[in-house]
Amino acid sequence: RWHDGIANPFRGTDALPRLEARREFAVPSSAEVEDLAVYFAGRGDAKMAGAVVVMARLGLRVGALATFAIRGDRWAATTKGKAQAGPTVETREAFARVRRELVRLGLSLRRPFDGLTTQKIKDRFRRAAADLLQQGRIEARYSVHDLRHHFAVTIYQGTEHDVYATSRALGH
Repeated sequence: RWHDGIANPFRGTDALPRLEARREFAVPSSAEVEDLAVYFAGRGDAKMAGAVVVMARLGLRVGALATFAIRGDRWAATTKGKAQAGPTVETREAFARVRRELVRLGLSLRRPFDGLTTQKIKDRFRRAAADLLQQGRIEARYSVHDLRHHFAVTIYQGTEHDVYATSRALGH
């Protein structure tokens, strides 16, 4: 389309969007999640080791870690502006393991990730995933959100493919 008032002849047309490279969908296995947590613990970074455990075992988004707190037999966090709490029926056992692991790492249950920003967590995790991939200890270059995918798959398989229970556990 040519028009004197329009410098770009394609403006206003239904041009196809550029295709962006997408990485293959990959979910870390339980062994890979353990390797990621051990990677940080071995480097003396207890907060990051705890962050990996919380995201993978409770399915929290990385943004929820700043407000994550354990009080008694419950946990609470705010993610995407929405309060989330647990444990749910499906996550009681996982929550007990998370709590024990945070205590073992020497983290405060009230504010275990105090001082860590979302971006710091993402950056440190990205570097760790690259290191472990290079060493051949994990199969893909995972992101922090892939830990949430691990949680979702684990719950889905553990509830014999109950989509509603999986949705509830994810806080949807």
